[in-house]
Amino acid sequence: MSEKQNTRKREREIETETFNSKQTTGIKMADTNMTETESSLEQNLGEYSEDQTFNNKLLSGIVGIQQTLNSLIIKFENQNEEIHGIKNDIYAKDGIEDRLQAVATETEDQTTMIAEVRNQNTKLTTELNLMKSYVVHLETRLDCQQSQIANLVERSMRENAIVIGVHERNDENVIAELKLIFKNVLKITENIKIDRAHRIGTQTNKNSTRPIVVKFHDYNDREHVINTARTIGKQNKELLNGIYITPQFPDDMRENRKRLVQKQKEYKEVDVGTKIKGNSLFFIKSGSKYVEKVSTPKALAIFDASNKSKFGTFEQTSSNEVSDNGHTYCVTAAVTTTYAEVREAARQIMQGPVSACTYNTLVYRFTDKDGHTHDGYDDDRDYGIGSRILDYLKEIDAHNITIISSRTPPSGTAKIGSRKNNIILEGVKSALRKISTDYILKEKIADENGRYLILTVEIDNTDFVFVNYYAPTKNFENDQIEYIEKLKILLNEKLEQNLVLGGDFNTILNPSLDKMGGSKYNTPVKYTSKLEDFIEEFDLCDI
Repeated sequence: MSEKQNTRKREREIETETFNSKQTTGIKMADTNMTETESSLEQNLGEYSEDQTFNNKLLSGIVGIQQTLNSLIIKFENQNEEIHGIKNDIYAKDGIEDRLQAVATETEDQTTMIAEVRNQNTKLTTELNLMKSYVVHLETRLDCQQSQIANLVERSMRENAIVIGVHERNDENVIAELKLIFKNVLKITENIKIDRAHRIGTQTNKNSTRPIVVKFHDYNDREHVINTARTIGKQNKELLNGIYITPQFPDDMRENRKRLVQKQKEYKEVDVGTKIKGNSLFFIKSGSKYVEKVSTPKALAIFDASNKSKFGTFEQTSSNEVSDNGHTYCVTAAVTTTYAEVREAARQIMQGPVSACTYNTLVYRFTDKDGHTHDGYDDDRDYGIGSRILDYLKEIDAHNITIISSRTPPSGTAKIGSRKNNIILEGVKSALRKISTDYILKEKIADENGRYLILTVEIDNTDFVFVNYYAPTKNFENDQIEYIEKLKILLNEKLEQNLVLGGDFNTILNPSLDKMGGSKYNTPVKYTSKLEDFIEEFDLCDI
């Protein structure tokens, strides 16, 4: 406490003591005056009043007044003590004034601390923005360098070709074998100079045939061999004896061309002409270039805090993290129904822990309001993963799903081979199980005439087989029998699974249950008998 505050406190204590002294003196003087007044009144009353009764009443009233005054004096003394106590509470040590001063000091300290926190927060925000900018800058440079590397790799493979289907022997001379093929199969008479050639991959068994990568001495020789093989293949594939020759491309270009070939087939089915040129797909009619509608989000989109999603926060489900030989895998899924939702769901997923992973493969598949199915993937340089996941989604007929498969490899060169495919697919299954739909469609069998639909569905780790059956009418009993026999064959492999069969059987099994079907005796006898045997064989209950 400052010297000025101590002086002020002492002055208040002196004022309080003076005030209390004056009050005490006043009370004593009042008591003396009251005693003198009472004595004087008694003397006067004794001298001038002859009525003793009146005197007694008057004295009694005076005594009452005195008692009232004494009571008031006591109350005043009590109030004075209370006031004195309040003043002590205010000015005494650790009193209200001290506590208020402590609160003021603490408030001042907190204000200083808040200012420091704000200053630190401003610095951290500046540093964070700087780091974000640096990450975006690094990603841009990395993409540029990867593009340059891919271009260099492509140029280094300019004279290379892949030859598939050449029988493999232990003591083979690959270059000599290739020259014989060029001469005897392709009928090329020119001398084709080969710098080197070798098999690629690991031979899994004695009967397997590994591809051959061959480097021609001259680019024109490579083109001559490839074009000759294509020409012969168009005329008669059998003349090639199962041999296929194609240019060798870098991994990213090869996977991209696979995807473009698939898109080309899809457009061909709807009579839209396209052509693949280099690493791009072009529409023949308009000449415009095909552009993927969705790709794995970049850092700039992930960091964009101003991007307020109109879709809200997507519910995400993730598989358990799996590690194998230093590689770490995780799969995250979300429900999406439009391209915009796919992009936003992928952005939100990438804002989570998976953003630290080296590879994040994006896969999506959804059905729009018109019933059209849209799908695609972006491998993010983890080649082959996207196509495998998409094939699985098609196999189980999964819709309205966006998946990001994340992988972080070890710092070394440890590999796990084809095991990673099983790990990733198990991760996809695990993530899909947790989706709010709570089921996975594992198999779909549909009759081309629309008579039956068989769905094998996994619910809570248990397989169920749902069958919807529409039998031919009773006028075609032979067809009825044929279809029930087909169902029996298809379902024989599913005897151990839970079977639910429903639909229109076009017959009467129980008139009390099938009330609208008429008489049981007005039904095809043989077909009804077959159906009853079917029910008994599969241990079904008619409900």
